[in-house]
Formats: sequence, C-alpha cells, structure tokens
Amino acid sequence: MAKNSIVTTHSDDKKSRNPVLDRIKGFLVIGMVLSHTLNFFPVGPPMFCVVFSTYISTMTFPGFLFVLGYVSQYAYFSKDRDYAAKRIFLGFVKSMLALYVCGIFFTFFMQRDFSLRGFLDKFLLQELPSYSEFLLSFALLYLVMLLFFPFLKNMSDRTILVLCACSVAMTFFPYHLVTHPLPASIVGCENLCTFPLAQYGIFFLMGLYFCRKNIVFHKWICPLALLCTACYLAYHLVLWKGPILFPATFDRVLGTTGIVYVYYLVSQKNLGKYGDTMLTFIGKHTLVILVVHNALLFVSNFLLK
Repeated sequence: MAKNSIVTTHSDDKKSRNPVLDRIKGFLVIGMVLSHTLNFFPVGPPMFCVVFSTYISTMTFPGFLFVLGYVSQYAYFSKDRDYAAKRIFLGFVKSMLALYVCGIFFTFFMQRDFSLRGFLDKFLLQELPSYSEFLLSFALLYLVMLLFFPFLKNMSDRTILVLCACSVAMTFFPYHLVTHPLPASIVGCENLCTFPLAQYGIFFLMGLYFCRKNIVFHKWICPLALLCTACYLAYHLVLWKGPILFPATFDRVLGTTGIVYVYYLVSQKNLGKYGDTMLTFIGKHTLVILVVHNALLFVSNFLLK
C-alpha cells in the first residue's frame, strides 16, 4: 500500500480544503453538466450522446458519494459530535434547498404546471424533479450521518468491510415492493429514477476508509476495482446492450468502482495553473453550479420548445 498525505492543516489546526477532492468534484460536475446539456440539446451522432450520457449517469453519483465519504471522515468523524452536528445539519439543509429550487423550476418550466398541487408534490416529496433526484439521496445521507454519528465515527475496519458487502447484497433487493420516492432513495425501486443509498453506500464507506488509511494507490483494491469495471464493460459488450441505469444492479454498482478509482488517481496530479484553478473553483461551488445549470436548462426548454 502506498500512502500520501493529502490532508494538511493550518497553524490554527483547521483542516484545509483537499485539492484532490476538488479536482474529482470538478471532473464529475463537468461531466454531469455536459451530459444534461446533451440530453436537452443533442450535438453529434445520437449514439455518442446516448453512450456519453449513460457513462456519466453510471459513475457520477458513486463518485460524489466517494468524495463525501472521504470529506466526512476528516471534516466530521474526526471531530466531536457537537462540532460536527451543526455542519452535517447544514449539509442536509443545503441539499434540501437545492432539491426544492430544482423542483420549482422543473415544475414550472418543464412540466409547465403552475398549480399549487404541482408545487406541493415536490415539496412533500411525492415526486422528484428529473435531473435532480440525487439531491434527496444526499440529504438523506446527511441525516444518516447525524443519527448514527457515534456508530460511523467508531466503527472498525471490519465493520466497514461487512457494510460494504451488505451494500452490494442490497442490489438483489425486491425493488417492486417500493413505489414512493422517499424510501426509493434509500433502498431503490423499479419505476422511479432514484439513487438508493443502500446499494451505493459502498462508495461512501470506501471514501471513509481511504481517508482513514490515507490511501492513494492500494495494491489489492486498485486492481480488484479495475477488474470489476473490465468485467462490467465486457459483459455489456458481449451482450451488445447498454447497462440498466435504474434500479441499481449488481454489475452496475461493482462495475463503477474502477472508474471512480481512476478519477481518484488522476486527480492526485497537478493539472497546471489554469486546470487546477478551474477545477478547484468548480469543486468549491459544486452545488450552486449544478442547481444554476439545471435551472437554465429548464428555462431554456420552456422558451425554445
């Protein structure tokens, strides 16, 4: 195992921003912005748009969960509960506000629904706005961190491994039993586009673990993750069909691990003054950029169609 400390401290003992994580978030946001834009305004061959959008949809949420897990370990779980709770709750509030803002714009400009019922459906989580479903999953994850803070802070490496196995096992959950967006964001469902925490929790847990152990390249985890992705790609190439995006399947969850790891490794490198500046800016303002971009897309759809 090779280790490299990428978390630094100032003289006042406050943790500084992690440039590696900002770069990862920058890559993820750029991909999501391009993917959503191409869905609204296709450019180039249709097959390219479909493949690119599928790729982004497959790995973006796991990538963000990995980053959140890493950040949470040194920003929350290395602190006492009183200090961390306020910041975790603030993360929950920001995610919910972002979801509601996207919901308002989606209701008005995509669904062209100006009724009170249309707004209440989003506010009461009876319906999730498209292109923003992941925001509810993040909000719920903040609640999980708040409610189970002592457990998550003190769990052993063996417990993390067991929970990762449970997360993968949850891909065999009977999704047809769930039909409401709220529980679907936790355990998944068949008929809604959701990003369930139970199935994708492995990425959050691995983010915690990587931060705890200060891992960059791991001689066992890296090749195993790449092998999972290689098998995932080979499986779908042999069948000559695209992956199923919803619900979360066994092959999709494990098949994403290598992609996330590659993003993590690439982000260890400095990308030059301008590249690092751009990615750092995006990484610092991820939520704002995603919300503003969604709002602009929804308004553009209303004006141009």
